[in-house]
Amino acid sequence: MTVLLASILASAVCLSVYLVNRQKPYLFTTFAFLVYFFDVALVLRTDVVGRKSGKLAVYEINGPVESALLGSCLVLFFWCACREYLGLDRRKRALWAIPLSFLGVSYASFNFLGVGKWREFAFFSVRSLFILALLIAILIHFLRTDDLGERRRLLRHRGFYLAVLGATVATTAWNVVFILGLDYSNSRPGDLSFLPERNFAENALLLCIASFVCVSAYKTLRMRYVDPPAGVTNQREAFVFQSIASYSNVNGLSRREEEVLRLVLDGKDNRAIADELFISVSTVKVHVHNILHKTSMGNRKQLTQAFWSKI
Repeated sequence: MTVLLASILASAVCLSVYLVNRQKPYLFTTFAFLVYFFDVALVLRTDVVGRKSGKLAVYEINGPVESALLGSCLVLFFWCACREYLGLDRRKRALWAIPLSFLGVSYASFNFLGVGKWREFAFFSVRSLFILALLIAILIHFLRTDDLGERRRLLRHRGFYLAVLGATVATTAWNVVFILGLDYSNSRPGDLSFLPERNFAENALLLCIASFVCVSAYKTLRMRYVDPPAGVTNQREAFVFQSIASYSNVNGLSRREEEVLRLVLDGKDNRAIADELFISVSTVKVHVHNILHKTSMGNRKQLTQAFWSKI
C-alpha cells in the first residue's frame, strides 16, 4: 500500500511541476510512476489473491503480457526523462528501440526457458538490466562532456546515482536469493508469506527515485516562486540559472549584480557585458568590484572556481 501511495504522490508532484515549468523530464516521470502504480497493483493481485486461492504454482508467472508491457513502458518513460535531462539524441527510432528491446528480452526469457526458477529469474531481472544500462548511459555522457557546468550538474546528484545503483544490485540479489536460492519444490503458494516474484528491493528502488524526484520538484517550485526563470531552454540552463540565483541570494547580490555574475561565468569581458546589458564599461567594473567584495574573491578566476565548487 505504501508503494502504491508513493507512486501516485510522485506522479501528481511531477505533473504539477511540469504544468508550472514545462520541463519535460517531469512529464515523463509522471507517466513512469503512474505505470508503476498499475505494475504494483498487478503484483499485489497475483501475490495476495492468487496465493490465497491456491490456484497458482510457486514459479508461475501470472499476467506475463501485462507485466512485460508495463515494464517496457516503465523503462521507456524513465529513459525519456533521462534523455531530456541530459539533452541526448532525440531520434524516435532510437527511442522505440528501448521498449522493443525490453519486450524482446522478456519474450525470449518467458518462451525459451522451461517453466521453473530460471525462467522466473530471467523474466523479472530484465528491469534491473535496463536500469543499469540507464546508469551506464549517464556515466558515458559524463565522461564525454568537456563542459564544466554539465559535469558539475551531474556530480551534484552522484549520491542519488549511487543509491539507485545499490538498489538495482539489491533487486538482482533479491531475485537470486528468493527465486534461485530457496527451494520451493515442496511448497504451495498458500504456505508462503509472499510469492518469489514479489521484490521488495525493487519497491525500495522506486521509493528512492520517488523521494529524489519529490525533493527536486520542491526545490524547483521554490526557486520559481523566489525568482521565476525566463527564456530557459534546456536542463543545463535551468540548472545554471537556479544555481546563480541561489549563489546570489546567499551572498546578497542585487538583481543587476546577478546578471553581471552570469555573464562573468560565461567568460565575457567587461566590454561584452556592457554591450549585452546596455550599460557603460565603468558601470560593469563597479558591479564586478561589488561582486568580488561580497563574495570575498580576489579576481574573476577565483570567483568562477568558487562558484562551481559550491553549487
